[in-house]
Amino acid sequence: MDPLSVISSTIGIIGAVASAYETIKKIQNLPKAFDEVNKNLPLVRGVLQRVYERIQRIDPSVDQNSDSIREAINTCHDKVEILQKIFATLEEKCKDRDADKTWKRARAWYREAMRGMQADRVEGLMKEILDRMRILAVSQVFSLNDDLDEIKEAINSLSEVDPSLDDSEIEMGAIYAQQTNRDHATGTQYNMSGGVLNTGNNSGEYFRERWDLDIW
Repeated sequence: MDPLSVISSTIGIIGAVASAYETIKKIQNLPKAFDEVNKNLPLVRGVLQRVYERIQRIDPSVDQNSDSIREAINTCHDKVEILQKIFATLEEKCKDRDADKTWKRARAWYREAMRGMQADRVEGLMKEILDRMRILAVSQVFSLNDDLDEIKEAINSLSEVDPSLDDSEIEMGAIYAQQTNRDHATGTQYNMSGGVLNTGNNSGEYFRERWDLDIW
């Protein structure tokens, strides 16, 4: 897509993230990282809107850093999209009337969403998004110096917030070993991270048994 289309799409996805937050913020003991992410959504949206307006008036390709501008816009879109999918997963779970809406339970949903997309924690995703906003702000094409201080402050705040998941939880949830046996020998693989049990034989057939196990 062209930059204007990518930005328009990203702004729309940000709206979906903000909407999902209105549901998941009701989770008891929700980590502050989620609040920080939501707090920075208007900043990201505002920067993107100003970039959009300037692109309409000028051709950013004349800038010597046009490749970095395009990369920043595209990466921002990708990270916002992943963020939205994580928020949407939690939102959907929270809409279940019978669901236990405490963080003790929701963290399992969160781990599952991160694992499925091989994503960073939400605060890490937002830091990456803000870093791309910084790249756009310092570009001479856009001259968004007024936004730069706020972007830097937001990045610093996210760096200080407690992680939404400990590193140990991420590592244990990421035991998604991929077993490749080139000799077609019989082998069995067990991934005991609380999500999937894979067993395989020499014919390449797999038996997958899912269960819900929250050991934290």
